[in-house]
This record gives sequence, C-alpha cells and structure tokens, in this order.
Amino acid sequence: MEQLTNKIKQAFSSVDAESLKKLPSLIREEREFLKDAINNKGETWRRCGTFYEEMAWGETNQITRAYNNLSKTHEARNERIAKKLIDKNVTDINLSSSDIIWGNNFETTWNVDNLSITLQVVWAGGYNIQCLHPRVLCNVRECK
Repeated sequence: MEQLTNKIKQAFSSVDAESLKKLPSLIREEREFLKDAINNKGETWRRCGTFYEEMAWGETNQITRAYNNLSKTHEARNERIAKKLIDKNVTDINLSSSDIIWGNNFETTWNVDNLSITLQVVWAGGYNIQCLHPRVLCNVRECK
C-alpha cells in the first residue's frame, strides 16, 4: 500500500505544494475581510465560523495550524484513494500522464486491467459555516 500511496502523493505533489504555498495569503485575506466586516461595517454574521474563532490564536499560530491540518488532509486523501484501489486488487498504477488540476470540476479516468478508475476534484461547501474547499472523489468500477 505504501508504494501505491507514494505514487498518488507524487501525482498530487504539484497541486499540494501550490495549495500550501497559497495558504498564508488566503488566511491573511480572510482575516482582514472578517475584521473589516465586523469593525467597519458592523456585521454580526460569521462566514466560516470556525475560522473566526481560530483568529484568536493569532495570525502566525493560525497559519501554522492550518498548514499542518492541510498537510494531514493531503496524506489522508492519498491513503483513502490507495485503499479504494487496493480494495479492488489494484497494486500498481501509472499516473505519470495524469496532471491533477484544481478548479473547473477536474476529472480524469484511466484503466488498469479490467477496472475503470475515475478521479474527480470538485468544489464543496461555500455556504453558511463551511468554507469553499476542493474535494477529491475516487471511483473504481469494473469495465464491462
């Protein structure tokens, strides 16, 4: 499973690195937005309520914690995809020709033996308390 997880990690490496690189500026932008909305506009609603509560940790701590959480999310995603493949007896895949792209509901499909593997990156959340975030879906089916 470790070899398969590493291949999946490698396939996602560029988008994962980009998301980790953008994280501090996104957090700073959201912090400024919320401060402005509350202090200058008198708004009392809370977009992404958990994020607002985490602002009490201070900017540096909030960024560090978010960075660590996002790294763990990437690892869990890789293991989840590898487990789905192993459950279908797929022990090796070649993802070198698959470029993972965030946005626009990216989808790629490839075949391994008699299986069709579909990988989708879709946007979820964005309403009320859940912030908009990319979600990775993996589906493994037998080809007919």
